[in-house]
Amino acid sequence: MATEEHNVAKAEEFKVLANQAFKDRKFSHSIDLYTQAIELNSQSAVYYANRAFAHLRLEEYGSAILDATKDIEVDPKYSKGYYRRGAAHLGLGKFKEALKDFQQVKKMCPNDPDATKKLKECEKSVMKLKFEEAIAVPGSVKHQQPSSNAASIEGPSVQTEASISRIMAITDLIAKHSFGSMFNLRTQSTLFFRRTTT
Repeated sequence: MATEEHNVAKAEEFKVLANQAFKDRKFSHSIDLYTQAIELNSQSAVYYANRAFAHLRLEEYGSAILDATKDIEVDPKYSKGYYRRGAAHLGLGKFKEALKDFQQVKKMCPNDPDATKKLKECEKSVMKLKFEEAIAVPGSVKHQQPSSNAASIEGPSVQTEASISRIMAITDLIAKHSFGSMFNLRTQSTLFFRRTTT
């Protein structure tokens, strides 16, 4: 029992030193110190969250995800684990995964302005990805030259009409979520499609 208490106390000393190294922007050194704290007390979610934060500062997103995930395993009610993992997913461009983590942070801390900001950023990025997927033109259609046969005179193909319908549905969805309020997406996408199909 005394050894365990000694280890916990020593781990806290390493955490204090690691926090100071972090403040001094010595992120690699702070990671080493948090690691020593974890070796002495692996049941502190704070140590994993702090080490994840240091990894984020060094743009070591994979390591940050591992530490944040371990933080969540140790204490699922500690919101910083979700926040740090979401930030790491953002750094990797994994917006859907980041969105899930920031939604969890928002549930746990509904008044946190940083979480709200990150959540909106993720929602916007996911909507942008969906929009880009919807307007993506397959390579074979994109570079197809108009032919002089009768079918080309009749107007857009069924595939083009279906693509236009998909774009309109997506732009309406975006507008409903106020992401399209800065400019009229429907008009722009229609003009884009007319340019690519004529």
